[in-house]
Amino acid sequence: MNSLKLPRFLRAFFLFIMLTLPFSMFAQTKVQLQLKKAFIADDIRCDKFGMLYAIKGYTILQYDTSFRQLKSFSSKSFSLISSIDVSDPFKILVFVRDFSNLQMLDNTLSPTTSEINMTSLGLLQVELLCTASENSFWVFDAASFQLYRYNFHLKKLNSSGDLRLFISSNSLPLKMMEFDNKLYVLFPEEGIAVFDVFGTYIKTLPFLNVTDFQFFAGSLFMLIKNKLLSYHLFTLEQGEFSLQESIAKKFCIHKQSIYVLSSDSLSTYSIK
Repeated sequence: MNSLKLPRFLRAFFLFIMLTLPFSMFAQTKVQLQLKKAFIADDIRCDKFGMLYAIKGYTILQYDTSFRQLKSFSSKSFSLISSIDVSDPFKILVFVRDFSNLQMLDNTLSPTTSEINMTSLGLLQVELLCTASENSFWVFDAASFQLYRYNFHLKKLNSSGDLRLFISSNSLPLKMMEFDNKLYVLFPEEGIAVFDVFGTYIKTLPFLNVTDFQFFAGSLFMLIKNKLLSYHLFTLEQGEFSLQESIAKKFCIHKQSIYVLSSDSLSTYSIK
C-alpha cells in the first residue's frame, strides 16, 4: 500500500505549527511565584533531568527538585569556580578562570579526567568555556579575542578570527552557549553575537544589558534586572515577564519551573 504524501506547502504548514506550538503554549500561560527561600550562591544551572547546580565559591552543590542536596564537588586548587556547563549531565564542564583549568565531571559530580590547563593549548587568557556539539567544547581567549573549538582529544577544530572585526565593544563577553548548532556569545553592551559551528559570524541580536540567558521551547530567554524577556528564534515573537526580585543575578528553566537567583534568595516560579 502506498503511503500518502502531503503537498509541499502542507508539509511546510505543519512544520511551522509544530515549531511554534511550544512557544504558543508557553506564551498563553501564567508565571507565578511558588517558593522563595534564603539562598546564597554565585550561580545556578539546571540540567535536562531537573537537577539544580549551585556554585558557591570553590564548591558546586547538586540539588534535586525538592532542594535536597545530593552531591558536591570542590576545586582542587580551592580557587573560585567561574562557570559550570551542564548541557550534558554526564559530561559537566567546570572552569576555574584563575588557573585556566577545565575539569570534567559525571552526573554524580565525580571527576572523569584530570584537569586540563588551557595554556597547554597555547591559549593565554581564556575567559569563557562551554559545551559544543559533536563531543567538543568552545573557548573564548581574550588575548587573541577569538573563539576556538576543540574536541576532547584537545585537537583544534575551528576558530573565529578576531571578533573585533564584528563586535565594536572592547568589553569582554559575559557568557556563551551553543544551541541548535549555533554559538551565542553575550556582550552586554553590544548584544548577543551568533556564530555557526565553524566559528563564522552570522549576526548580533540587539538585546542590551542582558546578564544571563538560556534556551527553552525554541525561545531565547534573557535576564535584564528584574525582567525575563523571551525571543522566539523561529517566529521572532517577543514576550516579557516581571520578576518579584528587585535585581536578579542568574536564572535557569526546567519544564514548568523557573529558578531565579538574587543576592540572598532563590525563587521558584511555576509556569501554568
